[in-house]
Amino acid sequence: MTDAALFCLADDLVSCGATPPLQPTMKGLLRALWLHGELSSSELYSLVPCADNTLRAQLSRLRAVGYVEGERRGRGPWVVYRLTVCGRLAVEQWHADVLRKVEALRAAGRRGSRDVD
Repeated sequence: MTDAALFCLADDLVSCGATPPLQPTMKGLLRALWLHGELSSSELYSLVPCADNTLRAQLSRLRAVGYVEGERRGRGPWVVYRLTVCGRLAVEQWHADVLRKVEALRAAGRRGSRDVD
């Protein structure tokens, strides 16, 4: 399956409500993984400010919808997380949506209008 096909699939899942609404902690986790590639759970704890149980719950939700995968490395509770292809595409779509909204705001400002979708 091509990246374009996966992008369409991810878009269809979001539009039909099969994926959870992205809460601020989820967005923070996705953004951190998108920027850094792989991060351990302790690195995520330091980058995304929230309670441990909240972080675990949000990572679990992101894993359940296929946006994040984790791999246990070494002894102990160390798990390294990374975005899946669908997760990467979802973040890229989210960023594209934000850029479209910013551009719409700029265009509305140039026209002197406050009507933005």
